[in-house]
Amino acid sequence: MRTTYRLVATVWCLVLACTAAAGAETAAVSDAVQSLKSSDPAVRIAAIDRLGNMGPTAVEAVGALAGVLDDADPMVRAHAARSLGEIGPAAKSAVPALAKLLVDPDKVVRREAVSAIGAIHPDPEVAVPLLVKVLRDSEPSVRVRALRALVEMGKPATGPLAKMLDDDELEYWAGLGLAELGPLAEGAIPALIEEIHDPSVASRREAILALAAMGPGAKAAVDALTNALDDTSVRGAAAFALGRIGPAARPATGKLETLSAEPDVLLKTVSVWALARIYPDDQQRKKQATVLLAEALTNRERLVREAAARALADLRPGAKLAMPAIRNALKHADDAQVNDALEAMASLGAAAVPGLIEALHHKPAQARVAYILGRIGPEAAPAVPALAKLVESADPDVQREVVFALAEIGPKAAPAVGELVKVFESGPPAIRYGAGYALGEIGPAALAAKPALLKGLQDNDTVVALVSAWALAHIDAKCEASCQKSVPLLIQGLQDPEARFRQEAAAALGCYGSLAKAAVPALEKAARDEDPGVREAAAEALKAIGGQGPVAQ
Repeated sequence: MRTTYRLVATVWCLVLACTAAAGAETAAVSDAVQSLKSSDPAVRIAAIDRLGNMGPTAVEAVGALAGVLDDADPMVRAHAARSLGEIGPAAKSAVPALAKLLVDPDKVVRREAVSAIGAIHPDPEVAVPLLVKVLRDSEPSVRVRALRALVEMGKPATGPLAKMLDDDELEYWAGLGLAELGPLAEGAIPALIEEIHDPSVASRREAILALAAMGPGAKAAVDALTNALDDTSVRGAAAFALGRIGPAARPATGKLETLSAEPDVLLKTVSVWALARIYPDDQQRKKQATVLLAEALTNRERLVREAAARALADLRPGAKLAMPAIRNALKHADDAQVNDALEAMASLGAAAVPGLIEALHHKPAQARVAYILGRIGPEAAPAVPALAKLVESADPDVQREVVFALAEIGPKAAPAVGELVKVFESGPPAIRYGAGYALGEIGPAALAAKPALLKGLQDNDTVVALVSAWALAHIDAKCEASCQKSVPLLIQGLQDPEARFRQEAAAALGCYGSLAKAAVPALEKAARDEDPGVREAAAEALKAIGGQGPVAQ
């Protein structure tokens, strides 16, 4: 009987909490809608933005927002369009009003209206004709937004974009859009093949790149692309497309081999890569391509280096094949070239870690190397001892990237705890924040940092104090003493102007579970925060704590 009573009581508490939250949201929407009637544009804009920040929960305000789309102030119209977009699909009823803004005299208003229509996702038969018309807008930024929204429609946009290839004014944009759609736009391949013969170089190039985006599905274009290798203005793009198509492009082998001997390094780079793609099982070709591409990483031309880095990433030759070539390239590289070589190493993932550890000895590259090791994450654990030596680097950029790399490596970065504690205690503010964050990410394995973090709770720098509380929650969540000292700071963190800090404060309170019951009222308020990430974190924390405030007891 008692269990049943408690269960019913708990369910009712949940219902009451949800009802209270819904009531608060309704009141907030109502207040903002009333403010839309203000004679002061600044007040109207602030109210519009509040409604937009509420997202889909402000659906009741769609009609009111649509009503201010004809406001005399262009900034009000622009903000109203943006907020309708933030409400999303629930704002479909406002699409006709937004459509009228597509010819607004103010380019910012037109741009926001286009973005809103894209975010609302009306039915393709409604949206596509509107967006196609906007592609003729005189303002490039508006056309770009329209193209993006059109592409987000997916496959239904293929037909309209293919038809646009016959329009001299729109064919370039059509090629861009079809490239974004990639394999979804395979129905446009015949039209794109025809476009390869267009008088406009830009249109030919975009059509070829659209075919490249479709990969093996564009094999019907092999003959046309092979012929395009004779066109000096687009032959690089054609070689790229043939490489993307892969083995089906073998009829182009002879011409590609000729281009691979050209003095034009960029063309040579793309052609060698294409041949390696067309013959994926030919290890000799892959080896030759890897060596050539690694050499291209030190080319004086940035475009060549970037192409070589992307090509190596795509071929994935493996560390055994790639690392010797890349190491050799690094010996003769300047700082800019080293960065591109490092990017190529990063594409190898965990296999590149030994080479990246070596690269940490190259002082100008240390910050970049640390950043890449952070991207690799826990698999970069073998680099922790080398990174730990750089925690106290005199270069603040290196320090910052090293500290965050250790945070991304997480618990496996435990051997660096001692060095992180040192900079947490005496480093500059930004590094102290990062070190505290890294210690929290390392978690229970950073228990040795607890005394320093407890001291940090009393720091005059409020961010250091908040980071200390957050880190302690992740390192020793079962400690009542730490909890008692940390919870008040984390509750304060729920009021921080930065949404990400509020979100992390809520998550940290959840780590303490039932020990953080004092935070329940503040978390219930945070569960109605304007930021969805904060709302979600607060809701999860309340579940972890196991209560919904005094009513639930």
